[in-house]
Amino acid sequence: MTNHIKPIILIPLLIFFLTQALFSQTREEFEQYQKEQIGDFKKYKDERDGDFIKFLKHNWKEYDVLDGKKRDKKPKPVVIPKATPKKVPKNVISKAKKIKKVVVPKFVQKKPVIKKPQVKIEPQKKLDIIKMSFYSTDFTVFVDPKYKMSPIYTINKKAISDFWEKMSHSEYESFLKQVLSYKKQLKLNDWGYHYFLLNIAKKIVNQDTYAKLFVWFMSTKSGYETRVGYDKDKIYFLLPSKSKLYSIPFLTLSGKRYYAVSFDSKPDKFRSIYTYAGKYPKSNKQMDYTLSDLPAFKKNLRKKYLRFKYDRKNYNVSALYNKNLVKYFEYYPQTDLKIYFEAKVPAETRYSLLKEFKSILKNKNEVEAVSILLRFVQKAFPYKTDDKQFGREKYLLPGEMLSYQFSDCEDRSIFFAYLVKELVGLNVVGLFYPGHVATAVQFNSKVPGDFVKSNNNKFVVCDPTYINAGIGMAMPHFKNKKPSIIKIGKY
Repeated sequence: MTNHIKPIILIPLLIFFLTQALFSQTREEFEQYQKEQIGDFKKYKDERDGDFIKFLKHNWKEYDVLDGKKRDKKPKPVVIPKATPKKVPKNVISKAKKIKKVVVPKFVQKKPVIKKPQVKIEPQKKLDIIKMSFYSTDFTVFVDPKYKMSPIYTINKKAISDFWEKMSHSEYESFLKQVLSYKKQLKLNDWGYHYFLLNIAKKIVNQDTYAKLFVWFMSTKSGYETRVGYDKDKIYFLLPSKSKLYSIPFLTLSGKRYYAVSFDSKPDKFRSIYTYAGKYPKSNKQMDYTLSDLPAFKKNLRKKYLRFKYDRKNYNVSALYNKNLVKYFEYYPQTDLKIYFEAKVPAETRYSLLKEFKSILKNKNEVEAVSILLRFVQKAFPYKTDDKQFGREKYLLPGEMLSYQFSDCEDRSIFFAYLVKELVGLNVVGLFYPGHVATAVQFNSKVPGDFVKSNNNKFVVCDPTYINAGIGMAMPHFKNKKPSIIKIGKY
């Protein structure tokens, strides 16, 4: 019986060992295939960097740089006119539609939770830990020790191409995964992301030249169409933009403007620059300066106390703003006014303004409410041109306007437009005249006075800079001039 059992036992064993051998061979072939695929990818990446490095060693030319274009060449009035206050006719008020009840949103002041990105790092890699703060918001990032180079004192095409070559051999993939995660958590737009990279770079090597080259490399690897240029002693960022930028030097390559953007200081003035016409493969993204969201920084709340008088009654209003956001936007590029008119307003500012005006506008109709808001912006904020206050043109967002001592016409118009849309629910357009910015409101009833038309809709002029002027009163100097209309949102 034993002689019959042995073959029965041996056959399954033989099948098992054959299967294991075949599986082992298949696994080895698969692992070899994986290595070949990884090798091919590495080879592609190295070839891409290698070709770019070769390009950087030779293809530099001197280009003329143009001074930043001014959005408005005509200077704003240093002293603004005052109108004689006029009461709104009773028949206009009686026919106006009642506004909806102002709903105050919940506002909880809480510290933002910034989580460390879950990035897999090879065990054999030893990375340096950088702990720092970005506008009072703390974070940690792991960086390759190769990033810590000697300061760069000689600026030329060799130094720039050498920098790219060194960085291309570093562990930059894991770094980018970390900073892109922080970008998302902090709700940074393109400008904020580059500014964030610049702060990290200065923490690694506290030198302007190194920091700008670092941002150039990481930005390009992030897919942005980033270039650098140089003169005898300085490196410059060169960034194309989806919207026009003003008062920032630029050069034109292949019909496209490249702006010499500065993130933490006033734009530089220079006449020419050395740069290259080509670009790194697949780096096509242009800078988007829209502000549909705001950075999620730690709150550093301040309160602004404001006073105004309307219809022989005194009002006291207080509003909150985040000082961290104000500092962050200090050197935000001057771009299209539409971006400022449509920018998101910080939660603390929105909450405090709605809370204050809820009782002031209670049971008011559209004409009464807009009249009160118009007088509030006219009287509660002292006027001064940007040249006098900042030494340059700077558009202020509502949170910024609360922080600074003075404001001018576009700041007031942006602020007033937000109040009317938020508190009264009416459509508003911006009005751009040479030397002035105002607004106009679309009412649901017939309101007399100066007006403009947009999409066949009537918008009545409301000028938050013309002191004491009521609805329908354009500033005398601009009364017979046709403005360019800035559409705000959809209507």
